[in-house]
This record gives sequence, structure tokens and C-alpha cells, in this order.
Amino acid sequence: MSKAAQAKKRGLSLEEKREKMLEIFYESKDFFLLTAEVGELQAKKARLEQRLESAQAGRQESEDRSRALADLAGLQAKNQKLKKELEEFAENDPELLEHKTKVTRIAKDAANRWTENIFSLQQWCNDQFPEASEKLAQLYQEVGITDDIDYVE
Repeated sequence: MSKAAQAKKRGLSLEEKREKMLEIFYESKDFFLLTAEVGELQAKKARLEQRLESAQAGRQESEDRSRALADLAGLQAKNQKLKKELEEFAENDPELLEHKTKVTRIAKDAANRWTENIFSLQQWCNDQFPEASEKLAQLYQEVGITDDIDYVE
């Protein structure tokens, strides 16, 4: 084998590999960008660890913390009790009652208006077609207009 064939077969030496890698780093600049990004992430990690430590320092068991937690539990129980009481009184809420009264009045007026429309239509049909009064009465029964229909009081 010739020296050229041996050189191809043997690969690159350690120094040649190092030079090739440095050349790639300098050409692409990715390595240096990643190095800077790693530095930023390490700094951010250090800041977060410091914040975590300071937050945990306030959570250490102490007499004040235990008293505050007990107070909190008592206040939460009282809050739940008051919410249940409020739900019980909600049925008698003046605003709700006023709203229901208003809605009921509107519904009553609408029902009476439709009843008047039905009476007017019946009168018109009876006046226009007096010879078909039996058929009209049957039609009224079929569509649910009975003799006991009346205004809502």
C-alpha cells in the first residue's frame, strides 16, 4: 500500500480532529451561542434557586405560622357557613322577588294578549263563515281551544 492509501485508511490524528472541530466552531458560531445561552440559563437557575430558598424560609414551621394556619382554617369554615346561610336567604332576596314579579306580569300580559287574539279570530271566523259554525267548533277543539278558555287574572 502506498502512503496516500494508508493515510486515507488511518483517519485523522487527534491534532487534526481538534483543528477540524475548531474550524467548524469558528465557521458556524453555534458553539459560542450555545455557550452564552448555557451561561444565561445557569444564572437564571441560580436566581430561581435563591427565590425558592427565600420562599421556603417563610414556610418553616413556627409558632406564628401554626397560629396563622389555625386562624385561616377557622375563617374558611366560617366563610363556608356564611355562604350556606346566604344560599338559604337567597329565596327571599328582594331583588329576585321583584324580578320574578316583573317577569310574571309580562307573561300574564302576553297570555291575555294571545287570549284576546284567539277571541278576535274566533269572532271573525264566525262572522265570515256562519254556515260552518259546527266545523269551526270542531277545528277549535282539535287545536286545543276549548270553551273554558279565559283571561288570566
